[in-house]
Amino acid sequence: MNKWVNENGDLISHESIGKSFEDRDIDAYILTNTKSNVVKPKILLTSMMHAREPAGLTVVMYFMQKLVEDYKKNDARAKYILDNREVWVIPFVNPDGYVDNEQNGKMRRKNMRDTCPRDKSLGGVDLNRNFAYKYKHTTDKCDEEYAGEGPFSEPETKALKDLVEKHVFLSALHFHSYGMWFFFF
Repeated sequence: MNKWVNENGDLISHESIGKSFEDRDIDAYILTNTKSNVVKPKILLTSMMHAREPAGLTVVMYFMQKLVEDYKKNDARAKYILDNREVWVIPFVNPDGYVDNEQNGKMRRKNMRDTCPRDKSLGGVDLNRNFAYKYKHTTDKCDEEYAGEGPFSEPETKALKDLVEKHVFLSALHFHSYGMWFFFF
């Protein structure tokens, strides 16, 4: 990604929006024509909130690459988007879970917080349930949908909250997948 950002610095930039539970950067990539001085509406795309859902990551990464490539080919839609919008992409909301799955061949859904005393592999917080909207406290810390000690108790969701409070996003799409299904909210 760093090489791609360096090669396309006039269309894409990078910043860390925070740190994960295991202290990994949560990276945001901002796609826009940086030579334009227009104040642009912002949209937010995220994936890998659940670490075992790589289909969402694939879609987001493909979209980023296609948008930049099409812009360079003077495609009218891509030019309109990058000349008139800021597209913020967070490919890995849960980088720790992704790394754990990659290194250990697991299907971890939650972050890496150690919450389950009876079975460490069942531990973690379901980041998708750790927001304030319709937060539902659960007592079973081994449950697949354990929501954490409270809204925004996890550094990953806190980083998203801080980003959204700092910027005004017109829309946000969160990419999820399950089995043969693909979802975005």
